[in-house]
Amino acid sequence: MLLGAATLDTMRWMGDLAGVDCAGITGALRLNGLAGAWGFALRAWEKDDSPDLAQTMAALDQALDKAERYGALKPSPNRLLEEATRQTGIPDHSLELET
Repeated sequence: MLLGAATLDTMRWMGDLAGVDCAGITGALRLNGLAGAWGFALRAWEKDDSPDLAQTMAALDQALDKAERYGALKPSPNRLLEEATRQTGIPDHSLELET
């Protein structure tokens, strides 16, 4: 039970860093989807004896493709704003130092 909670906490942390929307009920569903993708890759890793882990990478790629198709990798509003700001060249004055 503790490992399951720690895994979801880790998925939330990684999702936040990747800019995935993890808020609310839909965010909880996304976290479960990410945990499922992680578990799928973990099973492949246990069986993969190759030095380049090709089977593991293929399983991870397949799981992430499915997660993206089902909407588990929906970007957060902050990430969308950051990308739009970067593309339009609008300066971000919140990062400027006060003199």
